[in-house]
Amino acid sequence: MDEPTPLRVHYDEKFDTLEIFFQDPEPALTVELEEDVYAHIVPKTKQVVGLTIHHFREHHSQFAFPFQGMLSPVSPRVARDIAKALLPA
Repeated sequence: MDEPTPLRVHYDEKFDTLEIFFQDPEPALTVELEEDVYAHIVPKTKQVVGLTIHHFREHHSQFAFPFQGMLSPVSPRVARDIAKALLPA
């Protein structure tokens, strides 16, 4: 059985920013998926290790803290955006 992945969630009320990390932080490339939504990706493995959402309450006022969520596989559009961002410049 695989080891559980540590999940770290932090909400900064002052800056209205939600950060979610799926593993311990490591050097990652930050890719804007859409306005105010960023994925943190390890270029070597192409693994998404975290997400940052700016203006979280502004966009998602229905959420109350603490909240529960479910992780889903990445959508095809997000997968394309990540692959495009990882192409050599």
